Amino acid sequence: MTLYEIATVVIAVIALIISVISLVTSMKNSSAMIELTINERITNTKEKVGDVSNIMTPFLAKQEPTAEEKRIIDLYTKQFDLAIENNLNAYEEACAKYLDKKVDKKRFKKIYKTEKCVCDPIPKNLGQIFISVGFTLFMFMILPTSGTPCSIVTGIIAFFSAILFLAIGFLTMNAWYNNNKLTCPLIICDLWCAISGILATSIALIAIPTVWGLIFLQSGGLTNYAAGAALAVLIVTTFAGIIWYFGPLSNPPCMHTQTCK
Repeated sequence: MTLYEIATVVIAVIALIISVISLVTSMKNSSAMIELTINERITNTKEKVGDVSNIMTPFLAKQEPTAEEKRIIDLYTKQFDLAIENNLNAYEEACAKYLDKKVDKKRFKKIYKTEKCVCDPIPKNLGQIFISVGFTLFMFMILPTSGTPCSIVTGIIAFFSAILFLAIGFLTMNAWYNNNKLTCPLIICDLWCAISGILATSIALIAIPTVWGLIFLQSGGLTNYAAGAALAVLIVTTFAGIIWYFGPLSNPPCMHTQTCK
């Protein structure tokens, strides 16, 4: 090969390398722009949900709203539903971009995979555990139908202990909500879903028969807290049912909206 031919090949190779580098850089920049757009849309729709919720709160706090206030509540309820829908659509579009490999998957998972409903999880989970323990303690209010009581926490002591744990749990959850409602953001529906939703009530419904079974087996079938366990399960299910069907989650702005469960 002549010197001219060698120089031509070298220039061509350099041009190819530069083209590849430019293509990779362009793809990274495009991915970064898409991620920025996703983040902006999710943030904006979240803020809209929080804004509408805050506007509605004074009207919902009134025990007997006027006819005009009821019309305003209806209007804001529709806006709230639309804001929730837009927020969910933002997440769906983000997931579509992820499945289409238009974003960096590793970075996307780090930011969004556990982003929803885990804001400051330690006090939230701690409050839910206190609530679950409180519900479980109700089973010791009734003395065993057979055998001897296996715990000093029985009768009236069990009742007040249950109330104490429930109060601590509610206060902890309320502190979690107030400390994070602006930064996450959270709405009142998230608080009530966390209190009566999957974790708090499910742990209690699992713990009650488990504790009953352990006591029954360890006593050789002599000590039976069946009546107390049934009472505790009834209290848990009644509480969750009231919150969902008649309480905060059945009224604006929640209206059984799928929030943080």
